[in-house]
Amino acid sequence: MASLVLGIVAMTLPLPVIDIIIGVLGLIFAVIAKKRGHQGGMSTAGLVLSILGTIFSVWSTISAFAGLFWFSAFNFHRFM
Repeated sequence: MASLVLGIVAMTLPLPVIDIIIGVLGLIFAVIAKKRGHQGGMSTAGLVLSILGTIFSVWSTISAFAGLFWFSAFNFHRFM
């Protein structure tokens, strides 16, 4: 159940760096639930949502930093 909640939060919270941490915690809880024998759909959904939330958060963090460096490298502030 905790992995499902953390997976949903990782997918919806608009803070990419914090979402990475939340997504990894969701992954850990989902793996623990699978090892304890919980074969229900909630642990699988938590695993999938945590993976997707972590991937999207890493992607958005990398793209934000790439955009920041791209704008600073070309000195776009003088055009604004």
